[in-house]
Amino acid sequence: MSDMNHPERDAEMEAILAPIDPGRADDIYWPRFHRTVMARARDELARRRAAAELTISQLVSSWGRTLVPTAAAAAVAGGFFLVRPPAPHVDAGVIAVEEELVQGIEGPTIPEVLESDGFSETGGAVFASEIF
Repeated sequence: MSDMNHPERDAEMEAILAPIDPGRADDIYWPRFHRTVMARARDELARRRAAAELTISQLVSSWGRTLVPTAAAAAVAGGFFLVRPPAPHVDAGVIAVEEELVQGIEGPTIPEVLESDGFSETGGAVFASEIF
């Protein structure tokens, strides 16, 4: 028979999970694990138990002790970014992309060829394609 607290053990499931059971070779593994978890959770559980008795105004007030100084520090930091003088403008020069693209290419470029053959006067559209 089984009750809600101690259900019957499923032998088939135990056989399937046995290779990954960390308590298979150590009989006190699970009791020791339970003790460790509860010891580590003790402070948080006590804090939650005390917090359950707080009213809404007490809870908001407890947030304010941390939230208000943090918000003030963020506002001051944001103010420094808004008030500081802008960085001096550095003119790095104009970069001619077309010139950089044709660097090292021998012979005329496509725009040069199209302009030299009189294509610009025709007023039509010229398409270039390449098969890869």
